[in-house]
Amino acid sequence: MKIPILSKWVESQVEKRMEDQDGELKRLFEEARDVILDNNMLLDAMAKQRVLLLRQKRKPIAIFISDKVLEDIMSKIRLPFHIQWWKIREGKTPITDVAKIPVYVNSLLKDAALLVVGSIVWKSEVNNEK
Repeated sequence: MKIPILSKWVESQVEKRMEDQDGELKRLFEEARDVILDNNMLLDAMAKQRVLLLRQKRKPIAIFISDKVLEDIMSKIRLPFHIQWWKIREGKTPITDVAKIPVYVNSLLKDAALLVVGSIVWKSEVNNEK
């Protein structure tokens, strides 16, 4: 049995907490994007990889950053305590986006700071079809 006054108070507290978390996540998202966009090396790598994709008539669909880049981002922003960093570290959720392309972390990137992944066009060897 719900107690109307108490349940409304609990609901309002939950809503307030969710709004606070949403604001913190938005701030984290924007600050992480700013750190990436302020790094000329990363911007140059993204631009070159996007040109290669466009030459192949492929659209960029995701950007993967290395653990080292994530550490750099985390050192430059104010970290919210409630963020589940393991989801970001394991690539389960994007840390931000750049030009509407989600940015994920991938621990397999060792020699490169980032990788821009593009769409793939499959061709059939039998029919020469797409």
